[in-house]
Parts: sequence; structure tokens; C-alpha cells
Amino acid sequence: MKAKQAVLNLLCYYLECCPPDSVSLVAQTFDSPLSDAIAYVETHLNEQITVQQMAEAAGYHVSHFTRLFQSRMGISPGQFILQKKTETATQLLTSTDLPIASIADSLGFGSQFYFSNFFKKQTGMTPSSYRRLYLRAYLES
Repeated sequence: MKAKQAVLNLLCYYLECCPPDSVSLVAQTFDSPLSDAIAYVETHLNEQITVQQMAEAAGYHVSHFTRLFQSRMGISPGQFILQKKTETATQLLTSTDLPIASIADSLGFGSQFYFSNFFKKQTGMTPSSYRRLYLRAYLES
């Protein structure tokens, strides 16, 4: 949380130092097919999602979709799926007291063991370690 606050403070400082009208904040929008694929991922996080399913949601052939997604989003569709599952897992670990097995199930993982391995690969720590670290930091602040 402190890191997020530092980044926001730095961004605010930068914006205050810029000449007027030199920076404009515009919401990033995606074309409808990519939006459909992103929405598909967000609404199906409880399942094992494939790039093929994302491409179908967008109405593209998988190879064209993969190239388009990579060029527009800066990451592959597979990486996007992993990123969304990781973000959701960290949010659930820090904002709920759901058992790790329930979080694993809600994100479409076949077992708590598989989820723990996935989470550790993505974040460098186990889900329980992540939760303990967050709680300790929260209690100390």
C-alpha cells in the first residue's frame, strides 16, 4: 500500500510540474472485439480459460486474435489470463478471510495445491505467506 501511495504521490507531483494543457488524461478504450474478450475473461475467472475461448468471444481466428491482442495490450492473451487470475487472487487474499481452498476453487483451479504453485510462481510467495505479510503490514500501519 505504501508503494502504491508513493507512486500516486509521484504522479501527482509530475502532473503539477507540467505546463498547463501539456498533459491530458484520456480513458483508454479498446475496440469492441477486444473488449468482448476481456469481458469474457473477467466473467469466467472461475473456469480454466483458453486463448481459443477469448478469440471466439472476440470473433477472431485464434492466430489473428493473438497478434492483435499482443499489439494492442502489450502482453499475450495467455499472460493476460494469468495476470487477471493473480490480481483477483491477491484481492481475495487481502480483502476476505476466505479459505485458500475456496479462493482456488473460485478461480477455476483444480486443487489448492495447484493454485498455491501457480500463485507462488506469479508472486514469489505462497498464498498463505502473502496473506500473512499483508496482514502484518496492515496491522503495523
